[in-house]
Amino acid sequence: MKDKKKLLPISVVILLSGFICYFFYGTPWDLFSYKNDFAKYLETKYDNEFVIKDISFDFFHNGIYHAYAHIMDQPGFTFYVGQNPYTKRIEDSYVSEIWQKQAKEELGPIVEKFFPDKINYSVETIVETNLFNDYEPPIPNYKKHVTADVGISMNEFDITNENRNNELDRAYLLLKDLEEKGIKFNLFSISYKNKVILIQPNDIVTINSREDLEKYLIDYK
Repeated sequence: MKDKKKLLPISVVILLSGFICYFFYGTPWDLFSYKNDFAKYLETKYDNEFVIKDISFDFFHNGIYHAYAHIMDQPGFTFYVGQNPYTKRIEDSYVSEIWQKQAKEELGPIVEKFFPDKINYSVETIVETNLFNDYEPPIPNYKKHVTADVGISMNEFDITNENRNNELDRAYLLLKDLEEKGIKFNLFSISYKNKVILIQPNDIVTINSREDLEKYLIDYK
């Protein structure tokens, strides 16, 4: 009887541990199987060797598997690979991450040229279509398939009467340089301590001078 009483909590712990493992990782054989499937899918699609890492099981979305991957000799560049929650087909974000990398590498130095101050800035690409998952090598350039959010943070810097024209000049020159690269904007913004420049894509094409830009320099509400 004592042995049975001892076995009961042990059994509960074992069952609970098993459920927790299943909740996060699914079954061991499925985990192993999908890890191999993800690697084979990427290698076939992109003709390269990939490492699958951080694989996990999504209990709440139809029991699907997700992971991250990188090319064998490029551990610093990771992207998503996993099952679609509705179709359970394998998908990946390799192409969209390549486009994001291309945009940052090309546009980042332009931002830094005009705003070498101690700032934070971001260049984020927005994929216009889900067809990115169907692209195979050679991967087309990002400019044909994404729009870009360019955001600059100057939150420790005030716009004053003395520096107003200078700030508008460099914002205008930056905007023109970015346009010359042929990117399609989703948003262009520069936030200061007391003001913000916020321009929507339809308005960008109407800006041809510092004076045109000035009406988009507004106070924080």
